[in-house]
Amino acid sequence: MKYVFKFYLVIYCLLFFNNADAQLLYKISNQGTPGFINSKGKPINTPVCQSFGEFHESLSKFKSNNLYGFIDSTGKIVIPAIYERATNFQESLSAVKLNDKWMYINQRNEIILQVDCNYAYEFSNGLAMIQKGLYYGYVDVTGKLIVPAIYEKAHSFSEELASVKKNGKWGVIDTKNEQIIPFKYALIGQFSEGRCNFQNSNDLGSKWGYFDSKGKIIIPATFDKCYPFSEGRAIFRKGAFKGGSYGFIDSVGMQVIPSIYDGAMSFSNGLASVAKGLGKASSYGFIDSTGKVKLNFIFSRAKSFKHNLAYVRIGDYKTGVEGYINEKGKFIWKKK
Repeated sequence: MKYVFKFYLVIYCLLFFNNADAQLLYKISNQGTPGFINSKGKPINTPVCQSFGEFHESLSKFKSNNLYGFIDSTGKIVIPAIYERATNFQESLSAVKLNDKWMYINQRNEIILQVDCNYAYEFSNGLAMIQKGLYYGYVDVTGKLIVPAIYEKAHSFSEELASVKKNGKWGVIDTKNEQIIPFKYALIGQFSEGRCNFQNSNDLGSKWGYFDSKGKIIIPATFDKCYPFSEGRAIFRKGAFKGGSYGFIDSVGMQVIPSIYDGAMSFSNGLASVAKGLGKASSYGFIDSTGKVKLNFIFSRAKSFKHNLAYVRIGDYKTGVEGYINEKGKFIWKKK
C-alpha cells in the first residue's frame, strides 16, 4: 500500500509541476503575428488573432475581429471571441460586455451574474469595482451592491482595502464600506505589502510618503514621488518627473539604493530594470535588492522579469536584437 501511495504521489507531482510549467508563457510578436513561447523559448500553437493578453488564472484574453475571447495554456480556444469588452480572469470570474450589457462569466463561459453599470472591473478581495454614470462602487459575487456608487474615483481592493475619492479628497475604505482612513489626501495609491503611498496636497512640490493599514504614517512624506512596494523595495524619485533621478527604499524608508538612475522598474524575481541616460542615449541593466549590478548596461530596452525571463533589446529598433533573456543574460528566444 505504501508503494502504491508513493507511485500516485510521484504521478501527482509530475502532473502538477508540468501543468505549473505550462503556465509560464510569454507573449511574443513575430513579423506582426502575436503568440506565446514557453520558458524554454518554444512557441505554442495559437489561433490567428489581433492580439493576446497575459495569462491570468490559466487563461489569456485574445482579440479577433474586434471581439474578445479566451484561450488556455495549450492555445486552445475555450471561450469564443463574442464579447465587445472583457477583463482578465480574477477570482475565477471575468467581466464581459455583450449586446451593450455587462456580466460576469466563469471559465466555462457560464453567466454567473449580470450588473447594471457603465463599466465593470475585475474582482479583488471578493468585490468588483463598477462605474455607474460618473461614480464608482463595488459589487460582490452575487451582484449585490456592497459599496454604493458614490465615489468620484476609486481603485480596486488590495489587501482588503480600497482607495477612493469623495468631495475632491482621497481616503480609504474596507470591504464593508467603513472609513478606515479619513478623506483628506490629495492622492493615494494602492496598498502593497502593508503600505500605501500618499501625497498630502496638490500644491507644487508637495511630497509623498507611506501610511499603514490603520492610517499611521510609517514613512514620512519626504519624497518627490514614491511608488508601491514590491519584494521589500519601493522606487522613489528625487526631483521633477522630467530630469529626476530614481532609487529604492526599504520597508522602513531607508534609502538602500541611491537615486542615481534615470529610470527604474519595480523588483521582480529579485531583480529590477534600471536605466542610465534618457531617450535614445539610455542604456538598461538589472540590479539586485542591494543595488549590485547583475546584468550590465548593454540593453537599449529592458522590461521587468516575469518568472525567469525578461524582454530586452540590444541595439536600435530596426537593426537590433530583441527577445527574452534568462537571469544570466542569455537569449532564450529572439524576435525574427
